[in-house]
Amino acid sequence: MTTLKLFEPQTTEDVVQALRERARAIAPLRGPEIEIELGELLLELKQHLNGEFPAFCRGLWPERRRPDDRAKRLMEKASVRRPTDTPHEQDPVAPTAGSAREAGVPEQSPPPAILGQRAATLYSRLAPLLGMGRHERRAAIIAMSAETGTPQRTLYRQLRRLETEGAQGLERKPRSDRGEISLPAEVRAAVVEMRTDVKTRDYPLTLTAQLLRERFPGVEISDWTVHYIDTRIPKVARMTPRELRIAHGPTGRWENGWPNHTHVVDMTWGDVFYWNGDPNVKPRRPRFTAVVDEFSSSIMFGFYHEGDAGRPELAAALLHAWLPKPEKGWIQHGFPDRLHMDNGKVQTSDWMEAVCRAERIELHLTTAYSPWQQGHVEAANRILHEDFEQRFSSAYCGRNAQSKPASFVEPDSVTPPKWAECYPTLEALNRKFRAWCAGDYHDRGLARCHNQSRREVWRLHVGDHLRLPRDAETTLHTALLQRADRGGTRIVNNGGVSNLAMRYEHDLLQQYDGNEVEVRWDPSDLSRVLVLQILGDDQFRPLCWAPRQSVFQVGNPADIKERSRQAAVKRRRDQEIKDAIHAAASLDRAGREQVIERIAETRTESGIIDFPRTAREIEPEEELDITALLEEEDVGAHGDAPTPTGPRPVTRSAAPAADPDDEVEIIPGLRI
Repeated sequence: MTTLKLFEPQTTEDVVQALRERARAIAPLRGPEIEIELGELLLELKQHLNGEFPAFCRGLWPERRRPDDRAKRLMEKASVRRPTDTPHEQDPVAPTAGSAREAGVPEQSPPPAILGQRAATLYSRLAPLLGMGRHERRAAIIAMSAETGTPQRTLYRQLRRLETEGAQGLERKPRSDRGEISLPAEVRAAVVEMRTDVKTRDYPLTLTAQLLRERFPGVEISDWTVHYIDTRIPKVARMTPRELRIAHGPTGRWENGWPNHTHVVDMTWGDVFYWNGDPNVKPRRPRFTAVVDEFSSSIMFGFYHEGDAGRPELAAALLHAWLPKPEKGWIQHGFPDRLHMDNGKVQTSDWMEAVCRAERIELHLTTAYSPWQQGHVEAANRILHEDFEQRFSSAYCGRNAQSKPASFVEPDSVTPPKWAECYPTLEALNRKFRAWCAGDYHDRGLARCHNQSRREVWRLHVGDHLRLPRDAETTLHTALLQRADRGGTRIVNNGGVSNLAMRYEHDLLQQYDGNEVEVRWDPSDLSRVLVLQILGDDQFRPLCWAPRQSVFQVGNPADIKERSRQAAVKRRRDQEIKDAIHAAASLDRAGREQVIERIAETRTESGIIDFPRTAREIEPEEELDITALLEEEDVGAHGDAPTPTGPRPVTRSAAPAADPDDEVEIIPGLRI
């Protein structure tokens, strides 16, 4: 679109050309304001073009059959919007004073000295338009709209105020409340409270205003007022402590001044394959969990394991990392001041917070998308992959497909008997890793410590920072165990306690019958629980390890995962039996017998031994003798004892009474 040049004298042809170009530019657009503006342009062009106006309309909308009707509707809409006695209402933009002077328009008097800077600027722009004719003003407005970018309607309203109120009408109107909220202090505090509380901060503003009006019935609270206060609440005030720590916590390198200041825990994939000895399971990559001291870059402890790093793996890593090791040369141990971990499910659990609270350790979580916070443990993992794992030439697979070495043996390329020669077992892998870590890794020099070995850096700087209580093994092992549900306490009954539908007994617990004790258990070993005497708030004394004696619901699980699988199998089996019973209700006797046989086979395959039961024996009913029955009624009518009539009751043989001394074997090897 070509704009009208204000620095040249304007003629009627120039004005018409500018109006044509503006109409062609906005004709494809849509919107109420666009249609009104286009209708005003067509009204102006119809007066100038006369007989050429229909052809111009066909050029604007060549795809329409009757463009004249379209133009007529737009002009009618513009005529309703614009009164005939104020033809300048359609002129929303004015040229600057300098441009008007160049266009030959007589310059107006300067604005009064009392006007502000904004009003004076508007006056200098709009005053020259007052002396222009209708068509000249329209052309100048179109040009000024393209030059300044000011909406035409806005400048039109300013021009109207200039005509009706004078130069003072261009000043901003002062607000009576000076932009301040007139709500009482307690209402403003309630708005801030609702918009920062975790439970109500996400409510819509209309709902928040409605709740506040119900809470303060005598105060006028509008939605706009709530929105005004909400926009001025800092974003930090809406965050929970955890959200604030993640968003605005420390994000730089975690450099520390001494050993055991900060320990970092990380899990990664190993780049070496292992085989567990089962020919039906292919060799696969293990997971690796490590605890690294940030000051000396020493590996406090690390090990390879199967599957994802869950709670048992994390507990084992922390237990061995903080306690002395049996390997000679692996001297790093002790509780840290801080523990830095990822934002995983186990790391953010209540159990992890309880462990750190019990050992007076400050727990820090990694900021999202900030891998540089674990630079030391990532460097240790890189050395592990490049130095230790590469020693297993046939089992080392590299970091990716591009770096896979030629010596690597694919599991599918050899037969299972060859797997034992190509891949180590998990036990052998961990045994060699501990030897490598105690020797080669901790003998490597640190560039930032003048190439001193990690072992020497630890020995020289640990000093008084080796925090290891005398009963560290007992307290740490107790803290790492899982508390029983319902607060962790149990009442001793007949020398035993119950946990997870299993009973644990010990001779020492006989003297604590009726007393409340603390029960801790290991998710990786359900064969025993640790029983502690309660001395006070968070103060316990270990009593004994109570072995498992009986199971109430499921089989004999070794860990919590196996127990969950057995419980799922039991629920599925019970549901199948219920479905079979419901299906058998509509069958005949032969069909029911088949269903019973299938149920018995299912229970046998599942290893379930039914409780012993005796079959109910039903005596056959005697045939009804009508003659004898009538004789008995006659006897009763002559005064003898009446004989009850009706069908005789069916008698059943009672089941033999159970001897309380007898024991029923429900699960092989366990008797209750």
